[in-house]
Amino acid sequence: MNVDVCVVGRSLAAWVACRRLEQTELDLRWVRPPAGSLASLWGGLGQAFGPSHSALPDSAGALDGRLDQQNSFDPAVDVRWRRLVDRRATHPYSRLGLRRDEVSKHLSRALELLGELGLGRADDSNAVPGPHGAPYAVDIAAESVRRRPFEPGTRLCVVGADTLDSYRAEPTARRLDRADELDVELWNGPPFDGLGDGTSHPVRAARSLWRAFESSEDSLFDSLAEHCRQRSIDVVLLPPCIGATFPTHRAMMEGLREVLPCDVAEMPAERDSIHGWRIDRALRDEDSNTIRGELRHLDVADGGIDVTVESAEPFRASACLLATGGFFDGGLPTEAPFREEFTGAPLWVDGAPVDNADEVFVPRLLDERPWDDHRLFRAGLAIDNDSRVLDRDGSPKSNALFAAGRLLSGFNPIHDGCSMGVELVSGLAAADSLAAILPTVTDDTSEGEQ
Repeated sequence: MNVDVCVVGRSLAAWVACRRLEQTELDLRWVRPPAGSLASLWGGLGQAFGPSHSALPDSAGALDGRLDQQNSFDPAVDVRWRRLVDRRATHPYSRLGLRRDEVSKHLSRALELLGELGLGRADDSNAVPGPHGAPYAVDIAAESVRRRPFEPGTRLCVVGADTLDSYRAEPTARRLDRADELDVELWNGPPFDGLGDGTSHPVRAARSLWRAFESSEDSLFDSLAEHCRQRSIDVVLLPPCIGATFPTHRAMMEGLREVLPCDVAEMPAERDSIHGWRIDRALRDEDSNTIRGELRHLDVADGGIDVTVESAEPFRASACLLATGGFFDGGLPTEAPFREEFTGAPLWVDGAPVDNADEVFVPRLLDERPWDDHRLFRAGLAIDNDSRVLDRDGSPKSNALFAAGRLLSGFNPIHDGCSMGVELVSGLAAADSLAAILPTVTDDTSEGEQ
């Protein structure tokens, strides 16, 4: 079997690239390994242009600490963009030659391609608070956490769920209650106070809640609705467990909006986030042009790229896009030799190929405080303006080999707070390049075969 493009990986970058390539006449195959992606860690709010001035915890800050940060904080996208590119001269956005307005356009196009995932553009005025307070700089938000701004005098009802893991409604309600001119209260009651015995994972709780919703749709939220009417509540902030999949999530949110006499929003979460799990489940269920199984071999040859996948027939692609993720996704090695597993492409860090493994990976990694911008997390594949993977000398390793997403070098997904933006923007940029230059790659391949 011969195809035009092979996309490898199960990440947002891979998904965006495939959606874009499906708009062309190219013959596409998407190789998706069974392992999950970092989407399960996404809390419903994301950044594309980096934090305001330092690491995410400082820029996101609790509501009760906002006065201490007013002198140094500026949520403007242009300010955050300038600080990001000044700090990261080799950021993927710079590698792709994208200006700030171009990144913004790529982001909007990518979100439009993934419209059924319930993702959208956001800013600091229309996203609900997380466990540590309201994020100051948000570019991407799940639809369920977006709503009108908290105006002075807004009456908020934070709904508790004591059995839900990674969700603490009471401290969030306290922080919100200390915010200027907001009236906040905590409410515990059915059906959120009976989601399971002991502690419950958000997905398990969402399944339990959905079963109850299907069997008693008309009365499930009656107690909450009556409370909101009696207290003249303006906004209800719900626990992050409203539907385990996007179809069940939409059905429940529509039912809630019909029953409750106020705005409805779903709280983000620190970890085990339902928002990320929904994305993972949607990726798992996607069948379009898909070959499922572990990638075994990629041979970058003159006639194209030979692809071998577990439990599938080998095939040849004219071009290949790697979107396999970073260190935490298994897409990059965490020990020497620092080369991409399937292509042998070298890893780069801070604008140069890795020569000394000890410079990046140290035996006692945690002693080096990896959350303080460790070099290991800035390492990855380097690309040119067309998203082609670079060799050690800075030239394309192959005109047919491309990369996107978290496995790119030049940024720290943890420290820079822009990993979701990089996934969406670089995945779309790589697909655009492939769509534009693949005929040239194919012509070169044909000449090589002759």
